[in-house]
Amino acid sequence: MHVSATVRPSSLRRRGRLNTLLQALSADSRHEARWARTAESEERARRLEALLAGSGVHLLNDRRVPGARATIDHLAIGPRGVTVIDAVRETGRARVVDGRLLVDGEDRTILVRNVLRQVEVIRLGLAASPKLPIGAAICWVEPDGLPRVRDLSLNGVLIDRPRILAEELRRPGPLSPRAIRRFTALLDRRLPPRG
Repeated sequence: MHVSATVRPSSLRRRGRLNTLLQALSADSRHEARWARTAESEERARRLEALLAGSGVHLLNDRRVPGARATIDHLAIGPRGVTVIDAVRETGRARVVDGRLLVDGEDRTILVRNVLRQVEVIRLGLAASPKLPIGAAICWVEPDGLPRVRDLSLNGVLIDRPRILAEELRRPGPLSPRAIRRFTALLDRRLPPRG
């Protein structure tokens, strides 16, 4: 059985205005959220750059992956090679148990998988340099939940606070300053800044 409802034109006009208002408010909130993410990202980049100042480690921030919606938070190019850094803002106690990253008991292993996918993108982009060391790290922006005594890592991905991460990136490695500059320029060309 089909029931038809009669809709008055005045009702449609009101709904149309309401929808227009809701769309405008939604667009504003999306714009504000995007602005907040950009501001937070810039703050993280400044903090990492300050920690790496004078170390010879170059940092590329907020890079787009051509042909994809994906972005890479930070790329550090230094004596140890290229390190893909995903900055996360998680709160709660972090630990690795049975091959999983748990934050307050919730499985957050996806964070490790995401940064390892980004490593594969960089590895493909630098396929002409197969011996170049490419690593991954998660920069834990809110470090209160991290263990203070021991390092946290999973599948070769270091998970630590910005200061410890910067110390790790500063360590000596196989790349010369000239090679660091060359790979920085290459990645800068291939991965444009997110606009």
